[in-house]
Amino acid sequence: MKRDIKNKIQEAFELPAEMLYGTYRLTAVGNNRLTLENYKSIVEYEANIIRFSSGVCIIGEKLNVTEITADEIIIGGTIKNIEFEK
Repeated sequence: MKRDIKNKIQEAFELPAEMLYGTYRLTAVGNNRLTLENYKSIVEYEANIIRFSSGVCIIGEKLNVTEITADEIIIGGTIKNIEFEK
């Protein structure tokens, strides 16, 4: 029932699903830039792995945060793998 109401609201106001359901949006540009929107927090941060509390795990080489805001983070470096944990 709640999902039906959310779907109707999403369609009526043309809202992105991730905003309504509290999920994230991940956008990769090639293998050297990744944007994660609606992230909550970083759990692990090293040169070869960045793990988020949402269950997204970025694996690569020379990974770094190139830009960070309250609701978006941009990762640079050589991205080799994206894992989704839960």
